[in-house]
Amino acid sequence: MEYSIAVVSGPDNGQTFALRSGQTIVVGRGQQTGTRLQDPSVSRQHCEISFLRGELRLRDLGSGTGSFVNSVNVTEAVLRPGDCISIGDTDLRVEVVGGLDAPTIAPARQATPPVRDLSMLKDQSLHCFQIVDEIARGVTGTVFRAARPDRNETVALKVLWPDITQSSDERRRFVRAMKTMQPIRHPNIVRILNAGITEVSDRPEPLCWFAMELVDGFNLQQLTRNLGTAGMLDWQYAYRVAVHVGRALEVAYQNGIVHRGITPENVLIPRAERIAKLGDLMLAKALGGIAADQITRRGELIGEIPYMSPERTRGEDIDHRSDLYSLGATLYTVITGQTPSDAPSAAAMIRQIQEGEPLRPRTFQLSINDMFEGVVLKLLERRPADRYQTPTELLSDLERVGRFAGLKPV
Repeated sequence: MEYSIAVVSGPDNGQTFALRSGQTIVVGRGQQTGTRLQDPSVSRQHCEISFLRGELRLRDLGSGTGSFVNSVNVTEAVLRPGDCISIGDTDLRVEVVGGLDAPTIAPARQATPPVRDLSMLKDQSLHCFQIVDEIARGVTGTVFRAARPDRNETVALKVLWPDITQSSDERRRFVRAMKTMQPIRHPNIVRILNAGITEVSDRPEPLCWFAMELVDGFNLQQLTRNLGTAGMLDWQYAYRVAVHVGRALEVAYQNGIVHRGITPENVLIPRAERIAKLGDLMLAKALGGIAADQITRRGELIGEIPYMSPERTRGEDIDHRSDLYSLGATLYTVITGQTPSDAPSAAAMIRQIQEGEPLRPRTFQLSINDMFEGVVLKLLERRPADRYQTPTELLSDLERVGRFAGLKPV
């Protein structure tokens, strides 16, 4: 049996590399590799692909930008026919020479994610909620506006994509984790009201959902677009957001929760209040046992990369200091109009996060307070040990900024 690795996009599009049983090839742009790709964003020795004892396996070789299999950043992974390997700006596909031999080859994993559409739930009932309309779609599901007639209240109801929780055990673990958030009440955290699993007619599997307080307003990205000048939010407004999200992260730290996904879209601002609320606080932990390739599509991953800490882009274990980095990247984005790792491709973005230094925010907004600029840049330090070590330390510095600048956050 023989496999081929076909380049399907990038500077070497059209090339193929054979891989026979018992063979290992190194993929990269160096002269000692078996591929010698021309993509400058690929490392000299980026990854290796081996076909040993009947198993095809990829192993990252400490590349600068990571190796992705079906959009998931991996250090090592078993490959199947049809899998997509992404390195730098190059995509490769695993193929079987001579066609697929169904009795001896395991079927390919689905390279193209399933269609994710829950719009048919509009005007239907789910548990005790009457779904009114769709508010937003995201990486993990759709958020609906829903009414609870027995309590005369309106909530935000998030329904997970059915392909994310594919087993009854995964669904039960998710609901248990989300329900642990119900006792947590804080003005800067979007409150979880309930969670459950509900059978829906005409669907082969039950749906996982959780109900949250409905924040009638905007996310931070929308607010910056509406109120900002040239895509930049006034630093004093951003300062208040920093304090409020810092308070939310202090609660998360006290409860052993790492958010893992802080972006401008996850910070919500109610219309009637000058307050910021952090959403999806428990979501990453609740989905912790579920395969990453069920959660993230390639395009969605690219959208999150600018807010990832360097250690997260390397696939390392992360803690609350990674969330502090993401808060820094969020603040930097709204006060400068660009992300700290503004680059044309995912590979270049990751390389800049891991090796580069962001320009000073004052480069873009001259009025920014020096002390607040220093806070943002400290949040963005590459090494976790050089950042604030706890949200409490961050809040202490923010209090000092407010005292000297005459600002009193709500």
